[in-house]
Amino acid sequence: MAAPTIQLKRGSNAVPNALAGEPIIRYNGSITELHIGDSGGTTSELIASDAAYDANTEILTKSVASTSVASLTLKDSQAAQGTLTVQPNASTTDYTFVFPAAAGDADDVLTVTSVAAGVVTMDFAAPSASSFTLAADAGTSDTFNTGETLTFTGGTGISSTVSDNQISYGLDAQLVDIAGLTPTDGGFIVGDGNNFIVESAATARASLGVDAAGTDNSTDVTLVTTTADYLSISGQEITLNQIDLTTDVTGDLPIAEGGTAASTAADARTNLGLAIGSDVQAHGDILDDLSGLTQAADKLPYFDTATTAATTDLSAFGRSLIDDADAAAARGTLGLVIGTDVQAYDAGLNSIAGLTTAANTYIYTTALDTYTTGTITAFGRNLVDDADAAAARTTLGVGTGDSPSFAGATAGNIRVGITGDNEIDTSSGNLTIDSAGGTTTIDDNLIVSGDLTISGTTTTVNTQTVTVEDRLFELGVVNGAAPTAETTWDLGVAFNYHDGTSAKRSALIWVDDTEGFSLVNELGTITNETGTNAADPQIAITEFANLAVNALYIGDLGTAANEVIDSSKNVINVTIDAGTYT
Repeated sequence: MAAPTIQLKRGSNAVPNALAGEPIIRYNGSITELHIGDSGGTTSELIASDAAYDANTEILTKSVASTSVASLTLKDSQAAQGTLTVQPNASTTDYTFVFPAAAGDADDVLTVTSVAAGVVTMDFAAPSASSFTLAADAGTSDTFNTGETLTFTGGTGISSTVSDNQISYGLDAQLVDIAGLTPTDGGFIVGDGNNFIVESAATARASLGVDAAGTDNSTDVTLVTTTADYLSISGQEITLNQIDLTTDVTGDLPIAEGGTAASTAADARTNLGLAIGSDVQAHGDILDDLSGLTQAADKLPYFDTATTAATTDLSAFGRSLIDDADAAAARGTLGLVIGTDVQAYDAGLNSIAGLTTAANTYIYTTALDTYTTGTITAFGRNLVDDADAAAARTTLGVGTGDSPSFAGATAGNIRVGITGDNEIDTSSGNLTIDSAGGTTTIDDNLIVSGDLTISGTTTTVNTQTVTVEDRLFELGVVNGAAPTAETTWDLGVAFNYHDGTSAKRSALIWVDDTEGFSLVNELGTITNETGTNAADPQIAITEFANLAVNALYIGDLGTAANEVIDSSKNVINVTIDAGTYT
């Protein structure tokens, strides 16, 4: 009997995560290590090695809460980065710090790049840039970033200096002069040629050469003389005299002052809104004649001659007619709307109007818009007044309640009783039996002498015994042939049973995902069980079934080396290989 061989998972690179208690062998060509998966099932721990480790590494690989050392050097001869696992006080969680694989640049800082599942990964990086926003009483705000130069500008008349982290502003000399003045009541700030000084009102007037005496009438005012004499002046006193409209007034008197703002009658009428022909009506003899008519209710003025006017009666109806906008509206007022009140002209109707009618006649067309008459009998009238085809068949004596007799009948290519009694066949083509309800029932035995092809989606056989002579039962054919494109469906045979609690189905199925057979004790959900796509159906398995065999072979039954479990339940010819890792 060939004993089974057991091999552990093995490899030469970094040890991968392992299940709790799973052993892993690592050999890199010079060192052999044994690792065991920890209780979490996500990492593995080194428990034995044929290489010598320094004291620091021994500390890092031991889970001893009280371990302490004066100094600690992180080393890792098997990987590019060093790691440090610590457990803070009053904590039951280990935290592993993964340090950078290489030194950073000058001025870099050590930062945390990620924290996940107790692993803190760190790296060197340049310090993060910072910024702040500058805002003033006017203008837009500005953002000052690290590395930029902030400039302070004094502006017009103001200078700024920077020294020893201090900013100083100096004022213009003239502004300093003004700042040093003492405010006085009535004082004026003036320049003396060198500096700014404060002067009193009297001194300021003398400087300006205005009203040196400081009185309002210190200087006489003169009036330019004209031909008009309605104004006169004495000293600073002005006298208003009587205005002479003949000598003192020139030009046109404005309308607002009671004038016409014009120098002619025509312009005056225009300016006053009395222009003849536009603002007021010019005189006319016809208007005189109209103004002489006697006004009364329901009267209409009209001209009875070329030069004289008269009145006539105008009723309410007459007014409603003559106020219509067009002929169509007038026809509506008169009750003569075409198509509603009166018939519009039509050539066909004109042809009908010319016919001579008589008893038992009807009209019909012989050409476009051309009509003539024909004879219709009482039977014809009974037939054409039927509401539908069923009523017409009854009138013809072939309704559902009638029993007509035929020696034979031909409907299209279908012949009944023509070829032979009790026989239905076709004169050409195939015979199709269809029903409006979707189901055709044959209530006697059915014998099919030729081949039977069922093209539907479901075939149901409700019989107690099925006998099939076929030696090979095929599943998964497409339109009678093997599939010509990739399929992902599951195939199998289901068996219905009841376990005493509920109905269930067991099965022998071929599962596409695993490309193998499964013996199923209980089927789960079957997706698209009656579908016709390349992925239908998809079978879910709730419970696998037991399999009873005498012995189990993998491969040909005739080869002894293919036996893996013998009839005595011994495992033979088996290698249990946990595989390798990369």
